[in-house]
Amino acid sequence: MLGLKDLRHRAQLGLFLGEPRTDHEAVPIVLADGKFQPREHPAAPRSVTQRFAKFEYETTADLGSGNLRVELTNTTATRCPSWVIHLPAAFESNYVTFDPFLSGKRLLTSQTFRDLFRAQTFSATEGIAVKDITFLFTDLKGSTEMYDRIGDLNAFHLVRQHFDTLSTVIASRGGSIVKTIGDAVMATFATPTDAVAAALSMLREMQRFNEKGSTPLYLKIGIHRGASIAVTLNERIDHFGQTVNLAARI
Repeated sequence: MLGLKDLRHRAQLGLFLGEPRTDHEAVPIVLADGKFQPREHPAAPRSVTQRFAKFEYETTADLGSGNLRVELTNTTATRCPSWVIHLPAAFESNYVTFDPFLSGKRLLTSQTFRDLFRAQTFSATEGIAVKDITFLFTDLKGSTEMYDRIGDLNAFHLVRQHFDTLSTVIASRGGSIVKTIGDAVMATFATPTDAVAAALSMLREMQRFNEKGSTPLYLKIGIHRGASIAVTLNERIDHFGQTVNLAARI
């Protein structure tokens, strides 16, 4: 017997193997409305007793044993972590792993993508909704007074050096720089954890930076997570929305 379990929707399906088949058999199964539904095999509920335990299956189907290929199609709006369990073989689960994939959000937060494909933008005039993304803003404290004190050229040289330091940290933590505004940086990250780790690394690197120079730079950092709208502005990908505004104000 093979058991299919969807951990998110709590759906389960029992596939009972009968007489051997010599030909290859595809078993198409659809996950819809929180239930597994075999397409080409009659389904019915069934009670099963295995090793002194009784299991109630809402959906079961009978298959011929042999060379089988189970084709599972998820028609729900969410991803489903599923188990394929061989019973009664000690109730051991056969875990299926999938190669990492590049989602749209991770593409937007990839510095490599921005560096290699600078001309790639959106054609949609209204932008693309991003449901969950983390923004990090930095700013230098007292930069106006620094320009007055040490002069434009010296101040700009320090600002450029601090940009290089922050860029290295952001890329190493899986983020990307959206743009720089004066001496401020706007960056995006796939997760808040990555953004906070980058912020802590920035503070450490700026401390090392100040130990080597005669003019210390003090960094202000704001982080916020939420939805945004990705748009094309000035021939590059940018973000707008309340999440961006709040991160900038922080």
